Amino acid sequence: FDQPCHIDRPDEASGFRPRPPQKVWDREVGNRGKGSLRLTHDGPGELVWVSEPPTLIPAKTRLKIEAKVKTQNVQGKGAFVRIKYHTWQFLPTPHVEWKTQLETVPVNATTDGWTHVAMPTLHVPEEDFDFLIQLEVVLDGSGVAWVTDVDVDLSPLPDEAPKAEVGSAKK
Repeated sequence: FDQPCHIDRPDEASGFRPRPPQKVWDREVGNRGKGSLRLTHDGPGELVWVSEPPTLIPAKTRLKIEAKVKTQNVQGKGAFVRIKYHTWQFLPTPHVEWKTQLETVPVNATTDGWTHVAMPTLHVPEEDFDFLIQLEVVLDGSGVAWVTDVDVDLSPLPDEAPKAEVGSAKK
């Protein structure tokens, strides 16, 4: 070969593929030159990149996730980051119990640059000691989306202030 092979355009080495890869690490596009996850989808419905396996999240914690998203010709709901908060139940029959799902505001159309997105904060109560989260990057619709600078902030929940005794003059 006298020219490099490219994953996103046809050439002699990659021309046999029916279409470009849908989920790739793009080292050319990314905030601060770090690269980004690129999702390319040509139809309706969701294209999902999933972090596997699901991760145990400690009880009495707070989870905040932020990222930067860039889109090109995205039609449909758009590109967003989501988490699925769940646990495994054994009775009466083994199954996954999906407690909640949180996602950032979707970004669609074509953006001028990077759009900051933030997910609503997940508060994990003390009784949810065996729950898991599954992080997903989603492109719902057609087009191209890039996601970079995913910031995961996991911190302990603040302790509740002690309550005054009933009948006490203390406040």
